[in-house]
Amino acid sequence: MINEKENDLFNKILDGEIIEELDKSLEEEIEKYKIYVKAYFESYTIVNKCKQNIISKVIMNLEMEE
Repeated sequence: MINEKENDLFNKILDGEIIEELDKSLEEEIEKYKIYVKAYFESYTIVNKCKQNIISKVIMNLEMEE
């Protein structure tokens, strides 16, 4: 026999409530990961710029020593 919780869940599925909740949850997760990816690439860009600056300074120092 189906208990009350299973019956409520079944009715929510049939009414589309569960699908709407899942859609909303997925949209929130997608937005969160978009922010993570954007932050990752921004930090990657900053790190690369810092590396280039450091390398340039080292090269300039080496040239000055010669």
